[in-house]
Amino acid sequence: MLAVDLGLQELVERALEQGIELSNSIKDERRAEGDEEVFNVTESAAGVVLDAQTFEVLAMASVPDFDPQLFDPGISDEQWEQLQEMKALSNLAITGAPPASTFKAITYTVFQEEDLPLPEGIEGVDVENRLVDCDGQLELPDLADGSAQVKKDWYYNKADFGWKDVDGALEVSCNIFFWNIGLGTWRAFKETPRENILQDWAKNLGYGAPTGVDLVGEAAGQVPTRELFEELAEEQRATGKVLLHPSRLDQPSPWLGGDLMDFAIGQGFFTATPLQVAVSYAALVNGGVIKEPRVARGVVSSSGELIEEFTSPLVRTVPISEETRRGLLASLNAVVNLNAGTPDRGTAWRAFEDFGPGIDNVGGKTGTSQLSKTEDPHAWFVGVAPLDNPRYIVVVFIKNGGSGGAVAAPVARHILQYLMGNEPTPIVAGEAAD
Repeated sequence: MLAVDLGLQELVERALEQGIELSNSIKDERRAEGDEEVFNVTESAAGVVLDAQTFEVLAMASVPDFDPQLFDPGISDEQWEQLQEMKALSNLAITGAPPASTFKAITYTVFQEEDLPLPEGIEGVDVENRLVDCDGQLELPDLADGSAQVKKDWYYNKADFGWKDVDGALEVSCNIFFWNIGLGTWRAFKETPRENILQDWAKNLGYGAPTGVDLVGEAAGQVPTRELFEELAEEQRATGKVLLHPSRLDQPSPWLGGDLMDFAIGQGFFTATPLQVAVSYAALVNGGVIKEPRVARGVVSSSGELIEEFTSPLVRTVPISEETRRGLLASLNAVVNLNAGTPDRGTAWRAFEDFGPGIDNVGGKTGTSQLSKTEDPHAWFVGVAPLDNPRYIVVVFIKNGGSGGAVAAPVARHILQYLMGNEPTPIVAGEAAD
């Protein structure tokens, strides 16, 4: 007997397929307009709906999928080769990728709970009032050797959001604010145990290790640290296998301030599975409780008698103040709700503009994983509902899908409408936002 809800499962599968179609239609339009920076056909996606209280997996889908009955009594060589070519045997819901700006909810929480410092002497940073100018570009003239001196935000030359606190920065997904959290942490705690404060929180929230879900093949993901980079450098020197850029091996340490800045926005050497992202958000919104997620609810006999019941064991409790939790929920609502009372439009406002009743009780966060210069980014979205008593965590991941706001957010909105009792509206493009 599974925890999976059949109707929800079927809806999630259809929504992911439509999300893949949406991504490809957007790419076709861009190619027709002469855009030469479209590199991939979108073929794969994953979705997870997790109960934030029980940690039951209410739906989990990976596209493309396959019919298990192909293996009974035996699969042909031709069918096997087709499945391999389609990569249908990979469960993307438990496979790692950079979680991108979805991770900013974690950075937000650590910034608030640990009172992390912003860096002194950076133009556009008001340390005393904990504000950052989200004007699209961060200049770092004195950053450590080997890291970028100028970092441009996703909205560079498109918008100027002005001065933001951490709540406003999460709403508009201002990388500049979260880069500065990473830089401030680096400067204050470099080469001390607190240098890893963001990583320690990430690990406590479930990143960098299997969640313990009752499935095979779950990836652990990777949380980047100084220790990891020094291990990679040592292996590279010993084997010649290129694991890091060779210039890093000439530094006193291959781990640089820019790496921590990238980690703060969910990029760099950081990988996480959609299920890990779901678990971390469940903890953030339920007050810090983490359990092992479960697909199976129990075992019943052929006559319907319950033989064994499964529960999700407690893994740990992460202390998160009620003030931080409520602030995060309000900011997540501002991401999707044009009427949230803030002056800006959140990165998923267009995808959710026809959500219907209950929009004040829904939140979310977009993410767009920047990869190589010849690969389209992954599109992410994490939804939370209802905000007054969070139960549903919805994670949508569309591999090489493009913008999280344009592609993943509409898919998640469709699922959240169903969960909140609204009639799901068609999946159409949202705003191209990080």
